[in-house]
Amino acid sequence: MSKENLFQLIRKEEVIVWAGAGMSMYAGYPSGVELSKMLYNDLNMETQQEIGPGLSLMETAEMYVRSKGGSRNELNVILTKIFKAKPKSTQFHDILATIPHIKTIITTNYDNLFEIAYGADGHSIFLSSQIANFSKNSIEIFKAHGDLSNPDSLIITRNDYDRFFKVDSRDNLFWNAIRERLATNAVLFLGYSLEDSNVSVIFDKITEELKNNRKQVFLVAPNVSKINQRHLSQKNIQYINSTGEELIKELLETINQYIVGDFENNRISSNSLGSFLKHQNISSKLTYIDGKQSIESLQPIDPTIIGRLRFSVNKNEEIHKSISEYISGQKVGSIKIPKEKILEFEIWIGNTKISSHINDLTIKSVPSGIWNVTLRFDNGFEYDDIVVEAYKTENTILTLNVQLKKVLLEIRIDLEKTDIQGYESQFSYTHEHTCGKIKDEIEVFTLLSKIANGDKFVIFYLNKPVHTGGHIMMKPLYEQLRAFLAFFDGLRQIEKHYQLIFDNLTFDAIDTKNSSLITEILAFTEGGYVEQNFKEGMKIDFDLDPGESARELDLIKNLPKDVFELCAVNEHVIGLFGHQFNLGFKVYHIVKPEISNKARAINGMDQFFHLRSKKNKRLKFFTKTYMGASF
Repeated sequence: MSKENLFQLIRKEEVIVWAGAGMSMYAGYPSGVELSKMLYNDLNMETQQEIGPGLSLMETAEMYVRSKGGSRNELNVILTKIFKAKPKSTQFHDILATIPHIKTIITTNYDNLFEIAYGADGHSIFLSSQIANFSKNSIEIFKAHGDLSNPDSLIITRNDYDRFFKVDSRDNLFWNAIRERLATNAVLFLGYSLEDSNVSVIFDKITEELKNNRKQVFLVAPNVSKINQRHLSQKNIQYINSTGEELIKELLETINQYIVGDFENNRISSNSLGSFLKHQNISSKLTYIDGKQSIESLQPIDPTIIGRLRFSVNKNEEIHKSISEYISGQKVGSIKIPKEKILEFEIWIGNTKISSHINDLTIKSVPSGIWNVTLRFDNGFEYDDIVVEAYKTENTILTLNVQLKKVLLEIRIDLEKTDIQGYESQFSYTHEHTCGKIKDEIEVFTLLSKIANGDKFVIFYLNKPVHTGGHIMMKPLYEQLRAFLAFFDGLRQIEKHYQLIFDNLTFDAIDTKNSSLITEILAFTEGGYVEQNFKEGMKIDFDLDPGESARELDLIKNLPKDVFELCAVNEHVIGLFGHQFNLGFKVYHIVKPEISNKARAINGMDQFFHLRSKKNKRLKFFTKTYMGASF
């Protein structure tokens, strides 16, 4: 839990790093124990025998200076030689430098690894006079044990430690600046061993100086004993069992995963977001929405960076099948997965997660070629600005996707099968759930029906004819397309007649019922009729009124030979896609009428008569004026 707690604080930009010698060992620099041995080995044998091996670094350094008559020159020379040597690697310092959440570094190391890693973004501070020159946009690198460029600033001997954190340091601007950072941030100790004598000094002095104002403190070190863990706990220091290198790599993975979400939740500044993403080779563009900065777009700077999409969907065989077909290349183009079907969702650019929010998900294949063409038919019909996307699927199949408003036309061409008419091809289409403007639908289905009918056309690309096509008649598909075209054409005529617009239509509304309604409305507006099948005829009961009943019986006896006319009593009002249409009164013309039970009706054996048509046909008319019954 300590690690998760630490990472949460870092993500909120509330942690400073205090780095020790262990942070530099991977770069080839010595630990405190190793440096102590190096100084000891540089002494003459007499001095070595006098002081003995195994002293702490500060004791060894103290004795080293005393052996030189109190001169620090030789000590400074050996330190410079060791820590000015070119590092074997700066990998983990470089990683830490990509995480702008950490604004302050305090180090007791003598090397310049942090300065190298941060470059111009870092500001090294080891003297009080340097604090006034600090830039707020830079990362602070406090060198608590001084810097080799100023030997007088170095803290390494016991005498130096006696001066370090001494009582009068309260008046020292350098230490006051460090104290202020410690009081307002959690502290992460990296690269320290509890066997280092200066660690206890630092811990005790921090506790003494800050008392109850101290924030959380974390120590990262591998395999600390249970006794020392209890010792840390008594000092309210949270222990994390890890090497500094492992922790830094894991921290980078965590920041990569949460950086965008932390910005969206106001945990970090836009400067931190932009700086981190830039280090990940991602450019960010921000905008303001309701007075708040929001991410408008994120793009990889390096075109070789791979984007990744990770998502899962609920159990749905149709969706699983569609995704499988697109992954395997059986289908190309795009597939839309509704938001409610998506369980988990993540988008990554390189190693950085840029989103975990999704509405509907559309997955689109990348075409091998895109062309904008025009089709012109022999009868003069022309459709321009057609975007054709080509996909090479399998070994011999070329798939062409053509987006026509709300319709996606797919043409699959087998490059191995050809005859005198050209390559063997299959033609299919899909329509979006919603329809577009009626005039657009008419234009699209006119084009599709002409292609299915085998009408000859010329393809123009860059204003030049490049191909002549149109040979094969696909009758079943053509008939289907013509039916859709008639449906939309009928709606367009109604729009013009009544000065209205149909919108929000769904494609599945194109059915027999609505087609019949359109036919009736057009029959009314054009003064025409609707021809209907009348094979079953109709049963008509005699009127209860004796006078009317006698009149009806007389009509049966003298039935017209060509047409029998019936008129409805009530006006016929129908609804179509949100609009109401009053078509007046229905009038039926029964063609070549006959009474199937004429004898029984005349003799009073049936109280009804069954009206039929010898042609099995009746015509439906509409009139604005009630005509009355004609029988």
